[in-house]
Amino acid sequence: MRPCARTDSYPQVEPAPDYRSVNVYLTGVRQGKKSRQQLRREISEITDSASPAVAQRRAAANSTGIRIGRRPRRGP
Repeated sequence: MRPCARTDSYPQVEPAPDYRSVNVYLTGVRQGKKSRQQLRREISEITDSASPAVAQRRAAANSTGIRIGRRPRRGP
């Protein structure tokens, strides 16, 4: 498997303005050593946490829900 030519992605977490949730961003840090498959797997793990099955289990446990959205890229 050849390494991805892009940068490695790492999660960056910050509190949301409502102080009840967090915002998670994928941030490029350095020249990539991860394969495309590894990156896809990591992104899938994050997005799967917002799946309906997980949401139902979280609701049954009275925990805070998860929302995943896309924001436009910031400048260079």
